[in-house]
Amino acid sequence: MTLKVFDVGQGQCILLQNGAQTVLVDCGGDEGEYNGEDTARKLLSHGIFRIDALILTHYDADHIGGAAQFLERVVVDRLMLPDLPEESALMTELLRSAEEKQIETDYITEKTVYSFGSGSLTLFPPPDRDADNASLSALMSDGEYDILITGDLDSDGEAALLAQYDLPDLEVLVAGHHGSKYSTSARLLRQTTPELVLISVGENSHGHPTQEVLDRISAIGASVLRTDESGDITITR
Repeated sequence: MTLKVFDVGQGQCILLQNGAQTVLVDCGGDEGEYNGEDTARKLLSHGIFRIDALILTHYDADHIGGAAQFLERVVVDRLMLPDLPEESALMTELLRSAEEKQIETDYITEKTVYSFGSGSLTLFPPPDRDADNASLSALMSDGEYDILITGDLDSDGEAALLAQYDLPDLEVLVAGHHGSKYSTSARLLRQTTPELVLISVGENSHGHPTQEVLDRISAIGASVLRTDESGDITITR
């Protein structure tokens, strides 16, 4: 089982693999289309010409800006999307490309569990589709090893996620919203007790990752790895 957080600057693009199955969660970054091309080249250079799904947590440019270009380079069997009230030129382009390539498109409106290698991949819909930073969340599990990705969910969204679903103790958490002080709340950290927190972040004017988040992570004894310091991050079990 492998998790790879690509260094895409201020954005997010995450590869999940288990056995013969591969999905990409988000495909964005601060260089948009180039990030999609760069991600595709990295996969192709490792012999990955086809993936089972592209999963988008939400529709901000730093999470989907490279998706249309990625579809031009790598075969994607399925597109998995949150049902969010979002219209943009990026989404129009992406959906048009998916239709042209006859990619099956699923909107995640309820908790959905997929078999994923020797484990499972669980997708949770946004707790409140009309909230700011509403995002789909993804949980990859194999035995007692669990990895959670929450997109840009803020602390209210995290609280709703915890209230609606029974989340396991985590080995790995991808920090919400690139280390914003409004995400990766003390409640989420206390209830899921991750051993490692990964932060996908680049040069930005928002102060990400904030000291508040780093202090909260430190308080539970978790380790931190950041793409702005480490480049691409790979976790293999």
